[in-house]
Amino acid sequence: MIDGCIHHHWGSPMDLVAYMPKGWQEYIGRPGLLPNGGGMVPLIPGFPYHNPFGDKRGELDRSLPGIARAVLCYDTLMQAPAEPNPYMALEVVRAANRWTAERWLDPDDRLRALILAPNQQPDAAAAEVRAVGRDERFVGVLMGSNGLSKPFGHPLYHPIYAAAAEMGLPVILRAGGDASPDVLSTTAAGGLPSYYSEYRALAAQPLMTHVTSFIVQGVFEKYPSLRLGIVGAGATWITSLLWRFDMDYKALRREVPWLTRLPSEYFRDHVRVCTYPLDLTPADETLVRMLEAVGGLEDVLYYGSGQPNWDADEPDTILRRLPPAWHDKVMRQNAEALFARTGRVAAPAATSTIEVGEMPETGRRD
Repeated sequence: MIDGCIHHHWGSPMDLVAYMPKGWQEYIGRPGLLPNGGGMVPLIPGFPYHNPFGDKRGELDRSLPGIARAVLCYDTLMQAPAEPNPYMALEVVRAANRWTAERWLDPDDRLRALILAPNQQPDAAAAEVRAVGRDERFVGVLMGSNGLSKPFGHPLYHPIYAAAAEMGLPVILRAGGDASPDVLSTTAAGGLPSYYSEYRALAAQPLMTHVTSFIVQGVFEKYPSLRLGIVGAGATWITSLLWRFDMDYKALRREVPWLTRLPSEYFRDHVRVCTYPLDLTPADETLVRMLEAVGGLEDVLYYGSGQPNWDADEPDTILRRLPPAWHDKVMRQNAEALFARTGRVAAPAATSTIEVGEMPETGRRD
């Protein structure tokens, strides 16, 4: 099996500081340098939402029983791209990628990792993707926190996607990337939730926004080889989003003439969704009926445990809740296809006769 989502984090922030240039090390300082425990600049924005019963199960079982490959997806370090100081954010992200390679990938050949993208500076992020992406052990690009507070399909982010397509890497979006109070974007419509329970219930909202933005902004027309992975909000939101998206597109497609297919078709071809954490339903049969309502989701879902988080899913849990005919695809094949380092060439030109962002001068496009 392949575990498409394991969270890794530092033992101490000084682990990461060691990978930063000397000038930045001096700027950041170290704990205890000043009286009363002060003396160190925080490396990442704060994350306000925590399970009152504990966020973690404990240390990850490094034996990874039954797992042939596992993908490291970062923990709260994914907030680094939204550090208010954009230059510090860039250095923290660069250090995080080097630290991941040396401290995690070098000792364990079973592990693969995502490139954390400093998306607050898209051109620098594209350069980081191309540089780190030369290491074949990195198998995706994590957008992490939303550094520019725009839906991720926005053209400002397109240099990152061009680099990802060029390197044959999928882009990964993670629930919680908009949750820091230190950034302008919010994790839910209307503002930041007050409670962890609210945050959990609304975790899919920003991901739905970003997926919709990817499609309507023509990202997949512009970069036809690009793949998109969604992590952290389960899967039951897919059905309602695709139904409504197709319905509204049929009525309003005049506004996005560069799209050549239904939104649900772009979704099935380009988007893959991690099972973590798989939604709890009144009965397993209810979950399957809901996923089967739009068809083809056995080709969309891929397994991720979410270890060592408190809501992690063991492989047996997923195998029990999904149909046996889905098991090979969900537990291995879909992740293999998503994270495969193939097609490392410049993305071909878009197939639409209308360029992304270009409106027809006259007439109706049916």
